[in-house]
Amino acid sequence: MTTVPSRADKQRHPSFARVAGRAAASPLNLSVAGAAAVGAAVLQAWPLAALGGAAYVALVAWDLASPEFWKKALGAPPRPEARSPDLPDPGTVEDPALRDSARAIASARAELDRVMAEARGDVAVQLAGVTVSIDELEERAVRLVRSGGDLARYLGQTDRSEVRAEMERMRARADTATDASAREQYRHTIAARAEQLKALDDLAAALERVHANLARIEATLEGLAAKVVRMAAMDAQAMDDLSGDVNSELERLNMDIKTFEETLGNLVKPEVART
Repeated sequence: MTTVPSRADKQRHPSFARVAGRAAASPLNLSVAGAAAVGAAVLQAWPLAALGGAAYVALVAWDLASPEFWKKALGAPPRPEARSPDLPDPGTVEDPALRDSARAIASARAELDRVMAEARGDVAVQLAGVTVSIDELEERAVRLVRSGGDLARYLGQTDRSEVRAEMERMRARADTATDASAREQYRHTIAARAEQLKALDDLAAALERVHANLARIEATLEGLAAKVVRMAAMDAQAMDDLSGDVNSELERLNMDIKTFEETLGNLVKPEVART
């Protein structure tokens, strides 16, 4: 039997309360309950009312077990049978580390899809809402791989050691220059090179954070597959608690990466993305 989350569970996972409300207020579900109630009153057949109530509860439970209903209720656009966008073909990713991450995440998602497809009963109900967050996480992985590729490509075109060497040459010239105006121009050149080097260091740090976030996504997806298998052996309360923890983990990870994406968008100049 499907367990009903407590008030504390709904407060901890507001997305469930939102989806449950949409399921309870579904025109189809309400029409079934209403028709049964009217028929029972007219015919004085009260078992019909009970049957209608049971049908209403079953329809609500069906909606709550449907990933597509969760996506619709949470405002996510409907997705085709083949999930899109997919992670890039690892063979098309130039950066070796990004290529390895894309391959590992694709493999982890495939394994997670496999074990989720085998879920039945209460496990399938608990996983219905998780699918939405997993799809969102994969979409973020797609964007991170693309952004990381842009960063790696741009950084590969500029040798930071050459920039540092140029700064040292300009300092040496400034120290030996006898003309005051020339010394001033050398100082301006040194300052410009320092700004360039700072920007390159920031971009290199951003690329490292891309790698770190992709590694976190990979570990999360691989861990989820094991948790899904464990859920089948749990009692209803333990299963509900684990499902809530999984939802919280995914929501937190999606929010963390969303924040990083916003930071990355402010950091990376348009010319980097076009390179």
